[in-house]
Amino acid sequence: SINAAVTAALAALPGLVRTYYVDAINGVDTNDGQTRAAPLQTINKAFTLAGPGRYNNSTPTADYTLATSIAVPKSSNVLIMAHDFDLAANPNVRRKMTFLLSANTDPNIGAEWVMSGFRLAGTGTYSIDLVGIEIVLPSVPATGSLTSSNYNAVVSQNANFGPGFVAVQLRSCAITTPANPAGWVLGIVNSRAAALVINTVTYTAAQMAGHWISGLAAGSDPAASKRILTNLTTL
Repeated sequence: SINAAVTAALAALPGLVRTYYVDAINGVDTNDGQTRAAPLQTINKAFTLAGPGRYNNSTPTADYTLATSIAVPKSSNVLIMAHDFDLAANPNVRRKMTFLLSANTDPNIGAEWVMSGFRLAGTGTYSIDLVGIEIVLPSVPATGSLTSSNYNAVVSQNANFGPGFVAVQLRSCAITTPANPAGWVLGIVNSRAAALVINTVTYTAAQMAGHWISGLAAGSDPAASKRILTNLTTL
């Protein structure tokens, strides 16, 4: 009876790893997202269902546009990997993920425009791993100004309540940039630490210079920063 009670108690615990299929075209957020046949429509819903403190695996089966920022659950480990990506068999399979500028409605961060992204608004530690994703950055707006650079990134950070440490990895990704990109890969506040790892990523070096980590200028030596760990030799 004790064994049966322990088994039942363990079965009732929420799983540490949550995996969801996301189809921005055919998905529905009332689905459970557990199978390819019943995908969610938004990554937002996947984050909501997973909750904080878990390994959240989201599998986009179609191209995806982030119109606004998505709040990442507190102290989460997020993996977003393109459907059908396989390092050995299909290493070039990618899903396009487009980041946009939208009108800023938060008076606390000022300026007219803010870039969409995965927003880390809670304390703790986080990891974000993008695999088989084509990242499309927006252009600098023709008029008006952007908010602080830590808000305008693929992975962005709240200035007041952001995490003490975040690890970001891009694997088998591509970065598509306009001539004058508006955002960064990682937005981070100067008082916090981060790791940025780039593995087999294609990009235009001249356009990405100065757009890897907010606050670090083009040509910066990452080894000179005591709060950044990266395998990039120059930013």
